[in-house]
Amino acid sequence: MFVYEKHSLYSFEDGERKLVSSNINFFKISPNKDKAIFLKNSKDWYKGDLYLKELHKKPKLIKKNINLRYVSSDLNKIMYKTDRDDLYVLLNCETNKLIAKKVSQSVLLERKKEEFKIFYTVEKSSKDFILLL
Repeated sequence: MFVYEKHSLYSFEDGERKLVSSNINFFKISPNKDKAIFLKNSKDWYKGDLYLKELHKKPKLIKKNINLRYVSSDLNKIMYKTDRDDLYVLLNCETNKLIAKKVSQSVLLERKKEEFKIFYTVEKSSKDFILLL
């Protein structure tokens, strides 16, 4: 189980409260509370280094210096932009899928069952991408 308190994330493992990380601005805990993601070295609420913490494991760096755009409630789908404005979807905190390079405009993610439609703008033209899961 995880608890967020005063910009710090804690886990409860083997009956002990353990500090996972301090000075974090964004976190999200899975519905069954067995894993959490958080941004460390955050410059803004949604920018920083993305980490995954699973119970009984050390925090794992997933990706450095990202701009977080979307996180599903089960933490299995994470959409982010890099500092070069490349748009990615991270599946199950393991598989990165490049959607587009040089994305300039905001991105909207629309969910229909197990289908995600991603809208984005590249070089002043709008595009979309359907990601089936």
